Amino acid sequence: MRILYIVIIGILLNSCASNKIEKLDKMKQMEFNQVVDNFMRNIYYEGFVVQLQTKPIFNIHPFYIKYPDAQNEKYPPPPTEKIIYSKDFFNTLVTDSIIDSIDAQFMYASIDSTLSFNIDTSSSNETFIKQEKLDSIFSDVSSDGYQTLIRMYNIDSYLTFSTPIFNENLTKMIITVEYYCGALCGEGRVFFLSKQKNKWDIIDSKSTWIS
Repeated sequence: MRILYIVIIGILLNSCASNKIEKLDKMKQMEFNQVVDNFMRNIYYEGFVVQLQTKPIFNIHPFYIKYPDAQNEKYPPPPTEKIIYSKDFFNTLVTDSIIDSIDAQFMYASIDSTLSFNIDTSSSNETFIKQEKLDSIFSDVSSDGYQTLIRMYNIDSYLTFSTPIFNENLTKMIITVEYYCGALCGEGRVFFLSKQKNKWDIIDSKSTWIS
């Protein structure tokens, strides 16, 4: 009988933990939706095909995940389309007083490369496209992907958002936005946001790449 009680208690605790995680994920999705809606109204409003799913984020280069022994080598890893936030990146944010050390440690530890959000399409007139479709357009070597976008959507550029990172109380957010407008046209920019009086404000941003 005692074992049965332990099993029941264990099931209840696991259920409570799962419900708590699910509720937290829904809250993050809601906050993310607010920020994306604001970005697409006020920053990236010129007309893009928008990738529906967020791009995954990593705290270690995917090359090193596949080849862990390579971390001891001195040569640089091959390029990747993934979003990577290293420890050095967070240390720089602390040094520049963008976030404090407690938030930096929490946000770095919370990075989950398996997590992805879907963008809320209900409040936007933009054209949204699934990642698989976008990948197929640009993996076709027989055609120019940007010309295909024009032919299919009458739009010659596309926009992607990374999966956001939050601090523990959901008052700080880091998100990377990338737009692509040609083989040698585009930019990646990481944004740092703070929530005050129920409103998200951009406190800083940094270019990650430009072409």
